[in-house]
Amino acid sequence: MEVSLQIPDELAVRFGGHVALLEKAALEAVAAKAYEEDLLSLEQVRALLELPLQWEAVAVSKRHQVWPGQSVDEVLDDMAVVAEKLAALQTYNLIAEKAARGSQENFLKAMSAVPAGVVREGDEIPSGYKRKSKPS
Repeated sequence: MEVSLQIPDELAVRFGGHVALLEKAALEAVAAKAYEEDLLSLEQVRALLELPLQWEAVAVSKRHQVWPGQSVDEVLDDMAVVAEKLAALQTYNLIAEKAARGSQENFLKAMSAVPAGVVREGDEIPSGYKRKSKPS
């Protein structure tokens, strides 16, 4: 679909050679309004404006002060993402706390209690492996 705008000549001269900017601004305004009215999804706004990232479509909606409500599914999706990130952070903190309490001496002591056994296929040390020097 093609849409045209009529701008009075006395105003058009002010745009000079910046017609492309005017076209882009008009298309952004239409996309933002359609998003606000739930006629387009954010992904459809991104595609319409040929933006590479969805966050750029979010930026367009913010520039036009468009804040559509989120659906329950979108809120639940956001909550799941936050919960996943929080769990990863808690795991990282737990490992960091345990590492701070540990020592190489205690590790070697615990490993010495592990009985010798048969090395399973795939668990063997590769030929040509060189042990790294001990940390100081």
